[in-house]
Amino acid sequence: MWKSSTCGCCKGWATYLQHNGYMVVLIDVDNIDLIKRGLGVPGRMQTAKIGGYVVEGHVPVEAIDKMLSKWPKVTGIASPGMPSGSPGMDGPKEDNIVHSFGSNGSRVFGKY
Repeated sequence: MWKSSTCGCCKGWATYLQHNGYMVVLIDVDNIDLIKRGLGVPGRMQTAKIGGYVVEGHVPVEAIDKMLSKWPKVTGIASPGMPSGSPGMDGPKEDNIVHSFGSNGSRVFGKY
């Protein structure tokens, strides 16, 4: 997972993934936007690669597991913004709308 060295919520999301059975390697970078552009990621979110897919933002494991079980023809999935109560984020739970994205555009993948 690529992240800024000063991002605490990124580290929280990585810890959440580890507690849910995913092996996470953290890579601190100075320019996260350069990594995102190279991976074709829309918007501003943290970036990881899981099973060959790009995973952006505070995506819950339920969405990752769904993606890995269905293997859709997409570049990846993303949780835009930083929804309160999402994995790695403190605060009351807000809806976490996860989108798939790729060459066919973006569409809602699920609501968590």
